[in-house]
Amino acid sequence: MAEFSWLDVLASHDKDAPLLDSGQRRWRATEIADELRALQPRLAASKVVAVLADNGPAWVMADLGTQLAGKVHLPLPAFFTPAQLRHALEHGAADTVLTDMPERIGALDLGFCHTGRWQGLYWMRRIVPAVSLPEGTAKISYTSGSTGAPKGVCSSREGLLDTAGAVGEATAALALQCHLAALPLGLLLENVAGVYAALLRGIPVHLPPLGTMGWQGGAGFDPARLDAVVQNVARRASSSFRNC
Repeated sequence: MAEFSWLDVLASHDKDAPLLDSGQRRWRATEIADELRALQPRLAASKVVAVLADNGPAWVMADLGTQLAGKVHLPLPAFFTPAQLRHALEHGAADTVLTDMPERIGALDLGFCHTGRWQGLYWMRRIVPAVSLPEGTAKISYTSGSTGAPKGVCSSREGLLDTAGAVGEATAALALQCHLAALPLGLLLENVAGVYAALLRGIPVHLPPLGTMGWQGGAGFDPARLDAVVQNVARRASSSFRNC
């Protein structure tokens, strides 16, 4: 597992395979690999990279790029309250945030400064002392903290990939044509069992914004909108991807 690289995974698939689809743009394997390589210098000074953003290819590439650079990824679900966001960022000692919600990060007054943009996300940085993490930590996932402050779970790269590989093996007999990320990417269930498992097998991942799939925050959920997206993705999977 020490030799694992997402660049090798991407290179093992058809270079023109459209692996990430936002609904507006399809990212092919070679384009994703080029973006991950370009991302490495920008991540060099970071230790813990938090991502607070809607579902989309940028989220996935930030995740893969952080892992490729040997940094720790701290996914932040958009449904977290300000108190939960503050706790996760402070407890995890995040020094970098990639976000499409810079006003939420700024309102926390944790010292983050806007330093640039990348793939539609704001790049925010601060200087903060590092915290001690278990050896091999690649991702810190926080619970919602419904019974108190969110609790961080530290996962190793090996553990994450073992889980994704097991999902791939369990579904190997199924004629899967694509994966629709219907849950927030900030959840391990989606970013590991969903996205990682699909990419390891070369299965395209559809990443529409959460709002288009019926997620309405505290206002509830509209299943009819999710059904419409599922039907649309199914049509695209049975036609466009087959011809790419």
